[in-house]
Amino acid sequence: MTTASARPVFDDALRHYAATLGFPSLSSYIIWCRKNGLAIQRDKTESQLAIERQLAADTLRPIAPHPGRSHTPGRARLIDRAFRGEIPPDEMYPLSRKLVALFTAAEDPQLRQALYRLLKHVERRADLLGLKTGFLNRTREEGNNYEDALGQLARHYGDWLRPVEEWRTDLLSPRAQFRSLTRYLLARYEVPPFMDTAFLQGDLPTAHREQEWFKHIGIGQNIRKADLPLRLTKRMAHLFPSAHRRWSVSRALRWAQFAGMGGRTCRAVLSTRLKDYQQDEPFWETVMLFFANQPMLEPTYIGPIVDYIHYQKFVPQQLPGPNGQFIEGPPAQLNFSMKGRSITKLLRLVDEWHGDLNADDYALGEEDAWEASGFRGFEWEEEDAFSGERVQWSIRELSTTLDLLAEGRVMHHCAASYARRCSEGERSVWSMQLTYPAKLPQRILTIALDNHKKTVVDYRGKYNMHPHDNKRTAKKHWQDRPYLYYLRQSPRILRQWMEREDLRHD
Repeated sequence: MTTASARPVFDDALRHYAATLGFPSLSSYIIWCRKNGLAIQRDKTESQLAIERQLAADTLRPIAPHPGRSHTPGRARLIDRAFRGEIPPDEMYPLSRKLVALFTAAEDPQLRQALYRLLKHVERRADLLGLKTGFLNRTREEGNNYEDALGQLARHYGDWLRPVEEWRTDLLSPRAQFRSLTRYLLARYEVPPFMDTAFLQGDLPTAHREQEWFKHIGIGQNIRKADLPLRLTKRMAHLFPSAHRRWSVSRALRWAQFAGMGGRTCRAVLSTRLKDYQQDEPFWETVMLFFANQPMLEPTYIGPIVDYIHYQKFVPQQLPGPNGQFIEGPPAQLNFSMKGRSITKLLRLVDEWHGDLNADDYALGEEDAWEASGFRGFEWEEEDAFSGERVQWSIRELSTTLDLLAEGRVMHHCAASYARRCSEGERSVWSMQLTYPAKLPQRILTIALDNHKKTVVDYRGKYNMHPHDNKRTAKKHWQDRPYLYYLRQSPRILRQWMEREDLRHD
């Protein structure tokens, strides 16, 4: 029986070592090692390295590094001419115009020389020139191209950790090549892929600030100790490197902040103005925490709420002046605060301000009703060990706005925010209740269901408590609050209903 050997792990240091021996690529170095019976591993002893150097010196002819696929002598000469200021106005086509602009902006002689070295080497070894668009959703004119990105990278020539002329890459895509180059020059430790976007935003103060964070992480420092516009906890800093590789840095920071608070509607939050840095970030942190504490809030309401808060607290009002012309006045609620806010009341304020909370010709009215989702309700009777009585569990669908409002008022959450989605058939909301003999039903759990995907998207008890919250529903609280005992039991009943209706969790 044979066993498959583990695939060796390689890094930029090994690629660089292979290049110093004269190999045009890492793959050619690996083939050479195998042919000569040499070890193929990341960490080699000094004696192994000495044997390889001697063998390479005795048997290998000097090999010129393989150039990039788009390398042309004409483009290399164009860089020379742009550096010397020899391109006349009548030769200003897009690439030459961009190169002239880069060298013109580099007024410091040392920066100008570093930019020249960088452009010449990249033109020879990579495929980054030619006004290729980067990976931000912006146009080339806003800095989202690799020429401007290289100009930003040259700004940090004083912090380059390695000679640019020794950089090599076997990677084919421009995005991967640029990622390799930035880490070769500025990083000793792993840097999240999305941090490359710091160089693709043009010559802006915010971009310069994010580039400093790139170097901060690259030398092994904690992101929490960087000069950030918003506060990160240890958990947020732990999540930060896991952000999507094609997000901007601001979006990654916001995601880490919200996810670290326990927020589950990250996509909805990142679709608002909060995807970028905001004026008065400490205040917006309280807004993020408010959203994170409202897991039953229907995600499409987050955008209108953010717009409302921004308008009330930050947008100056137009007030009539003494001569009949409008003058700029202070915002409507300069001291707006999230402290003590009720989600139900906030939704009504947003509804009144918007006129239409979701811009879909739907207002939150108490008489609205909709067709049933098609899923069946559920009933289960059993002996209750806690009370010693026979009790009946039930799960029933809420099919009117009045039902949702009543559920939200009793359970102290925002079930009513699902009204529009329920009326359109996309969602359904269900109430799990417990009935004792000769007593009125007690609401235990609210369940939100995606009708099309047949998926339970959330379920919460009073005050948005989760049944598995071991701190809030611990056994020591059951004697004074029997509700907490039944909340802990509710997932067992929910599971039975889901199995019968062939539902799954989100």
